[in-house]
Amino acid sequence: MNSQSKSHADNRYWCDTEGDPKKLAMHFRTRIDRFYDWCNTSGRARLWYRVARMFYGLDADATYRSSAYVQLEGAQGQDLGFVTNYYRSFIRTLVALTTGSRPAFAARPIAYDASTTETVTIANAYMDREMDNGLEERGAECVVKNLNFGEGWLLTTWDDAAGKMIGEEPVVDENGQPTGDVRPIATGGTRILSLRPDQVIRDPDVTGDANTHQWLAASVQRNRWDLMRQYPLYADEIHDAPTIDPRWLFGLTGGGTMMARNINNDCVQTYELYHKKTFAMPDGLFALMVGTTIVSMGPLPYDDLPFDAMMPDRDPGTSMGYAQGWDLMAPQTLASSVVMQMGTNRENFGRPNIWLPTGCIPEPYDVGGPRLLQGGVSAPVVIDMSTGGVESGERFLELALTTMQRLSGISDATMGNVGSSASGVAIAQQQENTAMFNGPTTSSYGRMLQGAMTKLLRIAQRFMPDEQLIHIAGKLHAPMVKRFKAQDFASIDGISVELGSAAMRSSGARHSIATELLQANQIQNPQIVEAFVQFIATGRTEPLLDGARARETQCERLMLEAQEGRPYIVAATMPHAMMIDRLTTVLADPSMDAERAQVAQTLIQQHSELWMTLSSNPMGIGILAATGQVPHPAAQMMAPPAPGTPMQGPGASETAPPAEDAPPDNQDVPDRANAPAPSPSGANTSEMPANGPTPEA
Repeated sequence: MNSQSKSHADNRYWCDTEGDPKKLAMHFRTRIDRFYDWCNTSGRARLWYRVARMFYGLDADATYRSSAYVQLEGAQGQDLGFVTNYYRSFIRTLVALTTGSRPAFAARPIAYDASTTETVTIANAYMDREMDNGLEERGAECVVKNLNFGEGWLLTTWDDAAGKMIGEEPVVDENGQPTGDVRPIATGGTRILSLRPDQVIRDPDVTGDANTHQWLAASVQRNRWDLMRQYPLYADEIHDAPTIDPRWLFGLTGGGTMMARNINNDCVQTYELYHKKTFAMPDGLFALMVGTTIVSMGPLPYDDLPFDAMMPDRDPGTSMGYAQGWDLMAPQTLASSVVMQMGTNRENFGRPNIWLPTGCIPEPYDVGGPRLLQGGVSAPVVIDMSTGGVESGERFLELALTTMQRLSGISDATMGNVGSSASGVAIAQQQENTAMFNGPTTSSYGRMLQGAMTKLLRIAQRFMPDEQLIHIAGKLHAPMVKRFKAQDFASIDGISVELGSAAMRSSGARHSIATELLQANQIQNPQIVEAFVQFIATGRTEPLLDGARARETQCERLMLEAQEGRPYIVAATMPHAMMIDRLTTVLADPSMDAERAQVAQTLIQQHSELWMTLSSNPMGIGILAATGQVPHPAAQMMAPPAPGTPMQGPGASETAPPAEDAPPDNQDVPDRANAPAPSPSGANTSEMPANGPTPEA
């Protein structure tokens, strides 16, 4: 049959089942099986299995050796079996280098005005809260997964079952008729999951990056009993569904008791299918399958797939990741084997040998500790096997660990192996080189968090109910708690993320900067110290620019008030120069009518007069200095000259006016030009002798 004789039904896309959940479940299960079959035949599942066991201190070859204990092996228990887990130490060091500095997020508004400036402040505070509520922790888990398995995924969705219970609603069947059951209703909340690569089901034929997938599915566990209440029409199917997919990675690494279905288990295996909005699926698709039954399906409720991948390297020709830790597995196996051999050698030949003449075996015969040798009248030649192979083993172990360091880019300074002769500059340079080597991993970590944070803002904008409260970070924001609605985030165009330079992620560079500040005597004000430390730790400029941004936000808000013709009370602590500049912009608006222009002109006059008044007395100058303002320029020009100072410039009289303390015209004036200079204490020394005070003085 040629392609032109095929029916339209034969060419239908597998996700386009015209709302038939049974057909979708059949096609979906086929895709799931195909993905896991490809993982097995390509050898990837076996690689995941080995690296998972190695990271958690188990022997990669599925023996009973572990880093938690030493066991006796061999026919007579003569061999020692254990694992020395250098691999985990290297991976944890790379995780610390990647996540050591918290990423700095900043919301980008569509346009800059007073309302969007405040929205940006609220959005930044919201992102900080989401980082504290689990995003940062889930991101760190993805770093561990990426270094071990080549991929780490974040799934960011809205969970209708989260939050507080606010009521119930009747359940209807497929025909819209009430069944008599009720379903609980909750306020809902965001859900962030960290997934392994075996939990993200995809099309193995796709060869691009993670963004090229048309659909992705998540294999996650949910609470069985909650799902039975949430979907009562499928309560029996949910009750009988398996607890875990046996093809899961943890099912391969020893979770045998979890493989069999147990209806008493609280967890149940679910598959969440997400499809983009494409030509084939204009509305997208979301479907939830429990066991082999679709319990919910409908259009995609998000703008894009809710997945973000941390995948700095990919296997050629596939969409699967390549892990940095895989290159460390072979030297880890060699290093652990060498340590085990040296331990076995010491266990068998480490006891001292004692020679005794024949017939001198002491009672009882089972003497412990030393090995007893008996013979003739002279002592035999005893070969000491206790140190055999130790030196060569130590050299080989050092070679294996050095190889792991070079493959991972971790320096001696980062591992703590710094000699006493190493200088501070050399240590800082080593740490900076290590951070630069880890740059692709750190950049991928930042992009993943950036994507997840953008999705959180969009999800909050669409699903967040009612008004919310947010605590504004920073001491200079007033008030400290803001109310906002989800619609306020509509003015946010995107999110930028800054991870700082490689040098700023090394303790050596931070120590160098702190030392320079100490030597320059710049660390004195506690608030300056706190702001500087926050900037160095996070790379965020908000602690340093908090005050300026808060004042700018205040000015923008007051400018809008004046633009609408509503006057406000001019206070002494307001930034008068900035307000005059903003109000001048208001007057330049061509659409400004006379009434509103009069309000702006009056406010300009009030700001100028109050600014001039503050600049003319010491107390006012102190207020200006405390609020970061400068005196009025006119006040500086009109400042009276010091007593006795002649006036300068054109128009000045030839003779300066007499000073207040000048004597009358009929009184003799002493010759001040020849008078001695006053003493440092202010007393006149003209009556003292020329050669100085007398000894009595």
